[in-house]
Amino acid sequence: MTTATTLVPLTALSAGLIASLDVRTWLDHTRDNRVFSPLLLSYPATRFGPVDPAEVEQQMLSVAAALDAAPASSGLPDVGERVTVRSGGMMLHFNDCPYALRLPQCHSQWAAAIQGLGRVLVIVGLDELSSTATRDEVDEYLEAAANGDRLYFGLATVTDKPYRGRSTQRLP
Repeated sequence: MTTATTLVPLTALSAGLIASLDVRTWLDHTRDNRVFSPLLLSYPATRFGPVDPAEVEQQMLSVAAALDAAPASSGLPDVGERVTVRSGGMMLHFNDCPYALRLPQCHSQWAAAIQGLGRVLVIVGLDELSSTATRDEVDEYLEAAANGDRLYFGLATVTDKPYRGRSTQRLP
C-alpha cells in the first residue's frame, strides 16, 4: 500500500452522479489463493444516443479523486474507512461530499464476506460499461482498461460506524 497521489476533483459529486454509477461486486482470489473483495464503479453506457467520452472520463476522475483512488502505476493507496456495513445496508463514502452511495441489497453475501475480510478493493473505471454486461464482458473491460491505465484503485477499510450524511441509491 502507498500514500495516494492527490487528485483534484474536476466536477463536484452530486447525488445524481453518485446515483448513476454502476456497482459491481464479487469475491476473487490472488495467485496464492488469498480472497479479496473488489467493488467496481463504472459509468453506465447510455441507451439513448452517444455520450462524450471526455465528459465520462472527467466525471469518473472526480469519483476517483473523491475516493483518494490512484492509477495502478502509482501503487495501491490505503483510502481509509469508505465502506460501512450495518443492519440497514451498505454504503460507500466520498471525500467532502454530503452523499454516500447506498450499495444494492442483492450483495448480501458479499457484505458478509467483507465484514470478515475488513477490506475492499475499490476500482473506478474511467470508461462506460453496459449495466447489463456479462462477467466475460466485465473481464474484457477490466483487461482493456488496465492496459490503457484507465482504472483507479484504492484499498478501503470496512466499518460499522454510523454515517451521518445522506445516501443515494442507483435506481433500476
